[in-house]
Amino acid sequence: MTTITCTVCGENKQVIVPSSGGYVNECGECKERIRAEMRDRHFAELDALTLEERVRRIEEWIYEYKPTYVPPPRF
Repeated sequence: MTTITCTVCGENKQVIVPSSGGYVNECGECKERIRAEMRDRHFAELDALTLEERVRRIEEWIYEYKPTYVPPPRF
């Protein structure tokens, strides 16, 4: 754990730093708020589309979806 000054809210907070040595510059509350705002914005954009456009996006995703092969387990 380390103490940082959040770049979003400007408060000093204690956060958990990844063991890979990466730097954390946002507190958990701000990250969660940003994630929620992005989710709301995404669904607001979807609400503006017609039903046909939304179905088309789903069909394109299904067509382009290429799952990776996972072999069955061996016992």
